[in-house]
This record gives sequence, C-alpha cells and structure tokens, in this order.
Amino acid sequence: MIKHPAIGVFGYGAQGQALLLVDTLNRVQPGSAHYFDLGLEGNQLSTLGSDLLRFDGIDLRKLKYAYIHGLCYQYPVVPRAVTAVDWSLWQSGHVLDQQKFSYILSLVQELQRHGVATLSPLRALLGNFMKYEQLQQMRRLGCAVPPMICTNDQERATEFCARHELTVWRPATGHGAWQSFGARQLAHLCAPDKPPVIVCAVKPGAYVRSYYFAGKSLLNLQCRGPGYHPVETLETFWEDPELDTRECGRYLHEKLGHEWVSVALVPEGATQWIYDIDVDPIVLGLPPAHRDFLLETLARHLLQRPDTDALPTRPAGPQQRATLFLRRMLTVLFDMERSKHRPMSSD
Repeated sequence: MIKHPAIGVFGYGAQGQALLLVDTLNRVQPGSAHYFDLGLEGNQLSTLGSDLLRFDGIDLRKLKYAYIHGLCYQYPVVPRAVTAVDWSLWQSGHVLDQQKFSYILSLVQELQRHGVATLSPLRALLGNFMKYEQLQQMRRLGCAVPPMICTNDQERATEFCARHELTVWRPATGHGAWQSFGARQLAHLCAPDKPPVIVCAVKPGAYVRSYYFAGKSLLNLQCRGPGYHPVETLETFWEDPELDTRECGRYLHEKLGHEWVSVALVPEGATQWIYDIDVDPIVLGLPPAHRDFLLETLARHLLQRPDTDALPTRPAGPQQRATLFLRRMLTVLFDMERSKHRPMSSD
C-alpha cells in the first residue's frame, strides 16, 4: 500500500478518468498518487477530527494536491428510481446517500482547512451545478458573455429569440451541450410544468474548447460536428495554435482560483465570448490523442515536473472520435446529432 502519496485523486467507483489520471501520475512518478473512492460502497475506513484526517489508512493532511472528480450535488437527496428496488416496501437508501454526501462535503472542507491544495475549491465545484449564475458571475467580473436568459416562460423566450438571429439552449446545471433552439424546442421546453432552461444568443465564429492549469493554456480545440458524407463520423477536433486564450486562463486563476478548468468560447475579432466554464473537465470523450495529452500534461503539472521530463507529443492534425457505425446506418440519428451542433459548429 502507498503510505503517503503526494496526490490524492477522489472519485466515485471505477471512474475511468480518475483512474486513468492515477495510472498516468504513477507512470510519470511511481508511487505518487492514490485513488480514493467517494462512493463508499466498499471497505473504506475514514475518520475526520480536529487533528485527524484519514481515508483508506492514509493521512490526507500530508497530500500536496487533491483532485475531486465527479462531485454530484445531492442536496436535498431524493430516492433513486432504481428498477431493482421494490418500492412497495419502505426504502431508506436515500437517507444513507444523504449521509454520504454530507460526509463528502465535510471531507473536502477539511482538506482545504488543513492546507491541502485542491484543483478547484468546493464553492467552484458546486458552482458547476448553477450554470446560469456561474456565467453571470463572469459577466459581472467584466468578461464577455453572450446575451442569455434562464426561463420556462414561452413569452419571455419568444421575445428573447426575436432579438437574435440564432439561439441555442442547454440545461441549467451540470455538463450540458448547447443545442439548437427553434420553434419546436420553444414549444416543448418552455412551460410552467418544465424546469427553466438557459437560452443564449449565437455569436459568429468557431466554437473552441480551451483547457488550463493554474492559468496556463494547455490546449485550444476547435470542433466540427457529426456528419455522414462520405461516411458517418462523430465530432472531429483539432488544435488551433494561432488562438491566444492565455488572458482568459489567467483571469480564471487569479480572480476565481480555478486550477484545472476548461472554457468553451467563441472568438469574434478581439472578443472571446464565454459560453461555458467547467471546473471539473471531462476529457474521456475526446479523441484518445487529445485525452492522453491533456491527462499527461495535467499529471506533470501536478507533480511539478512540466519541464524536467520529455513533454507529451501534441496531437497533429484533426482527430476524430471513434464510431462503430457503418455507412448508411442510422442516418436519422446522425441528422439529429448534426442538428444539435449546427449553430455552434465550425462547419
């Protein structure tokens, strides 16, 4: 067992990204990282105290960095609608879930109190679940954020769309995608019995995903949406080496304390319109070359070895996400996927 790793990676169950990062860290520097399962479904022993902070037999106070991945906001916790549960009998599993969530929040707070550097503070992680407020905070700080509203009122949404040539929508929480917002979406998404969604104006320009660590730009990726000519493909990503987003990364680090963060933006001349901020980026969905580059670069920065070893090779040329689909299969599905991306695509 690793007694005192330098880096603790905290996740839920067998999370691919968290475990892959641990493997990468230990490959770069053997014994440097340990995975802590916040799902609390196994045999983990943990103790929190005024001068004690232990998990899996490891003193967490000795960690240099803590990476909290996949924190699920669960307050209030509602019963899980699991098909394997007999709901004709009284169930109490959600009470245990709530106790686990309370413990996890206390654990993260204690890590910060003991001076362990976390990639993003707890307030920032919870901010991922308040997407509208997160973006409005950036606007109040002077960043360029496109016009948007959060509503379930058809009249207000119609008035907003009338002022903008193209609009998109996304859920108001978590990891969501901007999708086309037209008459059909207006009819089905905006109603008193529906949760409010974010509706946003589309700015002209390429949709770029930028990744940062401690204010330093790691990678700027443009994305082309799915297509089926000449064969079906999912999204294609490529690096934009000419785009300079360093100022955005420095701002997020200096003003808000974000360490590992991704930003979705649209450059329009000298302005970079911010469409999303993710303080817990998920990179598993990227093409393997980009995924591996980001995880290894992150690992080397966490180990404070970004320049002393050979840096990972930057992916060359466009990289496609792998697809199992064959030519002429599921054409309707690809049409639907393309329609989601069209307003925010580089096509």
